[in-house]
Amino acid sequence: GQYSVAEKYYKQALQINPDNVEVLNNLAYLLAVKLKHPHQGLSYAEKSNQLAANAQQAGPYAHDPNLLDTLGWLRYLTGDTEGAVSALERSTRYGSVSTAYYHLAIVRNKQGHRTEAEDDLRKAISLAQSQNNPKLQKKATALLSQWTAHAAKPG
Repeated sequence: GQYSVAEKYYKQALQINPDNVEVLNNLAYLLAVKLKHPHQGLSYAEKSNQLAANAQQAGPYAHDPNLLDTLGWLRYLTGDTEGAVSALERSTRYGSVSTAYYHLAIVRNKQGHRTEAEDDLRKAISLAQSQNNPKLQKKATALLSQWTAHAAKPG
């Protein structure tokens, strides 16, 4: 219901201004995560990043941690783990976005880099706490507990 309405409004906003980076990024996330269409969302995330990067004369990646977090997560959801790491690492370099560290942890864990993943998750928990994001803090803490409990079990 409400997500489909939001999608309609974002697309109407893009008809007025097709290069609105924030609307592109929000629509990308909405499509990929809330409406479960990651491939559709990725095209909007790529365009958002490209427009911002061009405006900043920043090469292939924008210097915006939120845009890069969305881009990285959507790349992961569409199966591009290398591209995901590239965008998410840049996101963490350009800002302290708790979700970027959370997403990076999941991607690194998927790649088999558990130690780095746990470090990223601890950073996500710390940032979520300082940024008053209890939902992410709880989710990241539960995941870390799950990982460390699993690792502690004798093999």
